[in-house]
Amino acid sequence: MRARAMLLAAVLFLAGCQTFTLEGTPPGVLRGELAVVWVGEDSFVYVGGPGGLSFRTSDGKLIKPEMIYTDGGSIPRPVRALDGFSPWGFAPAYIIHDWLFIQRHCNPDYLDKLNITFEDSARILAEVIKTLIETNQVRPNETAFSAISWAVSTSIARDLWEAPNRCFPVTPVHRARVAAALRQEPVLARMRSTGTLDARSRAIQTGQAQVVVRRSYGP
Repeated sequence: MRARAMLLAAVLFLAGCQTFTLEGTPPGVLRGELAVVWVGEDSFVYVGGPGGLSFRTSDGKLIKPEMIYTDGGSIPRPVRALDGFSPWGFAPAYIIHDWLFIQRHCNPDYLDKLNITFEDSARILAEVIKTLIETNQVRPNETAFSAISWAVSTSIARDLWEAPNRCFPVTPVHRARVAAALRQEPVLARMRSTGTLDARSRAIQTGQAQVVVRRSYGP
């Protein structure tokens, strides 16, 4: 997450230093639902669960993120004005990459079992973006693809991968807020569809952590 924020400002000036190309990167298989819940300013929780995102890499590794904090792509605000650099433009790729970084710090055995290295983490992000393009989920953008995938493969990103004391699991308070948001979501949806979203339910809807965003991928 912070790796991207620290790197993307510089990467735009280093366009010649490409590690990945769109043509040379194979796609994988992306399935499941991306659901995030807002829990604070620029702070979201990716929900995960049985129906959550899964990605099978080009070499057969199956990655299925569980509940984690995410800010989408940690892209500096001045860069967000450029085409392809929205913090949520390649959201599944960012969340899967965040998950790998978090496992590196919280549960390294997970990566050992899948034989995923730092170099693999950058390659996997590139493969998810390529998959989004191949399945017409996003428009092709060679500049954004190369810049973002290169940014997470540099020595600065490696230092963050190796840095100690960077395990930040979702707190019990935020887990409870996510659970509350998901419980209320179908009730609010029914109220909207029937026109019975009264003042009380509107207050519930706009209460803490009641913003749920969903998107499904794959068959």
